[in-house]
Amino acid sequence: MEIRKYKESDFSALCDIFLRSVKETASRDYSPAQIAAWAQIDTVRWRNKLAHSQTWVAVINGQPVGFITLIDGGYTQNNSSCRTKRSAF
Repeated sequence: MEIRKYKESDFSALCDIFLRSVKETASRDYSPAQIAAWAQIDTVRWRNKLAHSQTWVAVINGQPVGFITLIDGGYTQNNSSCRTKRSAF
C-alpha cells in the first residue's frame, strides 16, 4: 500500500469510497434515515474541501482504497473501503 497526497484525478474514487463507507460500514450503527441524509455529496463543496485541505490517499495497485483529510482546527475525516488497511492511517 502507498499513501500519497490527494490528486484531482482521485475525486470520483474518493466519492465512491465515502458513499460505500456510509452505506455499508456505517449502516451497522445508524438508522436508514440517518444514512440517507449523510450519504450525499455536494461535488462543488467536496472538490473545494479536498483541494484546500491536507488530504492523503491510500492506494493499492494504483487504485484509491481510502483517504483521510485534515481540515481547519486539526479535525480529521477518514474513509476506507478496505477495513483491514484502515489502521495504516
